[in-house]
Formats: sequence, C-alpha cells, structure tokens
Amino acid sequence: MQYAVIPTQLGAQLKALRLAQQVSVAELADYMQISSSRVWGIERNPLAIKLHQFYLLMTALGADVHPFPDLATLRPMLIEARRATGLTQARFGQMVGVTQSRIAHIESDPAHISMDLFLKVLASLRMRLFIGQLVYREPAAALRNRVGANAEPALLAEQPTVTSALQPVALALPAAGLFLQAPLN
Repeated sequence: MQYAVIPTQLGAQLKALRLAQQVSVAELADYMQISSSRVWGIERNPLAIKLHQFYLLMTALGADVHPFPDLATLRPMLIEARRATGLTQARFGQMVGVTQSRIAHIESDPAHISMDLFLKVLASLRMRLFIGQLVYREPAAALRNRVGANAEPALLAEQPTVTSALQPVALALPAAGLFLQAPLN
C-alpha cells in the first residue's frame, strides 16, 4: 500500500497505515514516548507535527517515505531540487511564503520544520511525497514482539515491481478536483 500525501487526508492515511500494521494507539504512543492523546492528535492534525516526529512515526509503522527515505538524505536532496530549478533562496522563499533566512534554516536543518511547511516546500518544487510500504516491512523493533513473526503483511493484492528503492509507485490519479481516499478498515 502506498499513498500520495494529500495534506487534507494525511491523518486518515496515517491511521490507515497504523491499522494495516495492527498497531494500537497505546503501542504507538509507547514507542514514540508520547501520550495516547498526542497520537490521536497527530492523526487528527498531522500537519502540525515536526518532520523528525513524522519520520519517527513512519519508522514505528514500518513505512517508507519517497522520494526522501530518511532525514539524512532529505537535506542534500532539498538543496539539489531547489538549485535544479534555478531558484535562489530568496526567490524560493517568496514562492513558499517565507523569508530567505527561513529557507536557509530549512536547508540546514529540515528535521525541525512542520509537516505543513515541508509540504509547501515540496509543492513549490513541484514534488510529491509518498508514504507507505513498497515491500512489506515489520513495524519498528519495539513493536515487533507485539505484532509477532506470523502477522499477515498488510499489502494490496497487486504490488508494483520496484527496481530502485527511490522509485515512486505510479498511482492512477483521480480526475481534477477529486481526492485519493485512504482505506480506513
């Protein structure tokens, strides 16, 4: 299962990933060392969380993030994407709706920006973010014992053939004005 991140549906997409891995809110909260109510809050308003929390959540759920698989590769890829467009930090900041110094800060330490700002940056670069599982992965080690080795992989019936870990899945996009719906089990 893989989702193109749509800001208005990100909460439902995160919940669907959690349910597909058969992980409870309490287990996820314990792994992330936050309260259960905070996990519910993230599922209701995921755009407010910081990027490092988002990646921790993806690790906990055994999910992939494409085209940025981890925070270590995010920084150089963002810089390269902006430079490839020929934009200065100042011009790019105008497009995103922030100052040049904020763009410099994002490029130096993207882990601490909000998901909302991160998605605005990607939209300005004409990039899409995908989350999900290209290949079945178990949840994080702290959750593996609970899920167990004999847990059924939560995959769609047909899986795409992937030749590169960074190659996004081609999704059939709906007609203009419609949104992708995440399965809510």
